[in-house]
Amino acid sequence: MTLACGYIGAGLMGAPMVRRLLAAGTDVRLWARTPEKIRDLVEAGAKLAASPAELCRQADVVITCVSDTQAMRSVVFDRDGLAEGAASPKILVDMSTISPQRTIEMASRLHAETGMIWIDAPVSGGQVGAVNGTLAVMAGGPAEAIDKVRPMLAHLARAVTRVGDSGAGQYVKMLNQTLVSTTYLMVAEVLNFAERMGVDAAAVPEALRGGHGDSNLLQQIWPKMLARDFTVTGTLDTLMKDLGMVRGIAQERAAPMPLNALVAEMIRKRIQDGHGQDDVSSLFKLYAS
Repeated sequence: MTLACGYIGAGLMGAPMVRRLLAAGTDVRLWARTPEKIRDLVEAGAKLAASPAELCRQADVVITCVSDTQAMRSVVFDRDGLAEGAASPKILVDMSTISPQRTIEMASRLHAETGMIWIDAPVSGGQVGAVNGTLAVMAGGPAEAIDKVRPMLAHLARAVTRVGDSGAGQYVKMLNQTLVSTTYLMVAEVLNFAERMGVDAAAVPEALRGGHGDSNLLQQIWPKMLARDFTVTGTLDTLMKDLGMVRGIAQERAAPMPLNALVAEMIRKRIQDGHGQDDVSSLFKLYAS
């Protein structure tokens, strides 16, 4: 059976995902607080819903990709929110990066009040992954529900991995963000070191390819930093928001994370200097004179 999809949050990450769903022939409904921002997607074939509630009534699966925990709570539980159009066996797939603890609470409330199942399914892979359909999805929720939405998510991701029950996807995303933020700073530091040594910095990613120092981020971010291309694909403010959640969880679980704390302080320095809306690759400017 072909499932109808509702989508909320068609921004830097969401818009290319919607385009991929449309290209695959998926019946997509959209809602946005500012409809003008998604006009091009409607022109591409998506249908516009008047409210999240209406969108949910018309969809079998609703995918969300919003900015933070409060935005997600508002979309679901405010007046005319998703909960007003929710029912069993509808499924909510939240691809946002939000609080794991609040996710567990909201998922339980939504299911108790409406029967709709909430899968937390944050992604990794950035805007490039969203465009190419190569995102990695870490999913928390009932296995049967995750299996039901796999065919739809296959248009967006190279892998959908169930990592546990409700909230587990968001917890694993915190691990991802810890690794990503540290890698961004390390790539910036090492690139600056390479340039100061006078080696052919452009050749470094190929020279390290397949070795222990290689990574997906190295291959993508090194050339971007080398070219001083700081086009925004993800902001420092967003990364700092995620690291704030990491810090809170680490304190709650008494997990020592001194390296993560140092990374967060370095990113905070850029934000305090007025660069919160700059791309994460601009962390290179902490090193380059």
